[in-house]
Amino acid sequence: MKTLFSASLRLCARAGMATVGLVALDGTKIAAVASMAANRGKDMIEAEVQRMFAEAKALDEAEDAEYGPGIRPSAPAELRGRADRRRRFAAAKGAAGRRG
Repeated sequence: MKTLFSASLRLCARAGMATVGLVALDGTKIAAVASMAANRGKDMIEAEVQRMFAEAKALDEAEDAEYGPGIRPSAPAELRGRADRRRRFAAAKGAAGRRG
């Protein structure tokens, strides 16, 4: 599920439907006040993903209570058109294929 989630985020970012931040790994040691606090290990990243999924589940449950089961608020206008979504995903998949 986590792999699918990550792949979905990358695809949505390429389609212009989401903004994904940069994560860079480097072994360079630099003396800085925030350097150790800014580092994230595998356990911390996994805990954050678990927190995100728990938050999403709580939001889903709150929306089900407010709107009814299975009903969600509308997407932004620029994302509602099926043809436009297909075009954006096709372009993003094509770009991903060219990158190797």
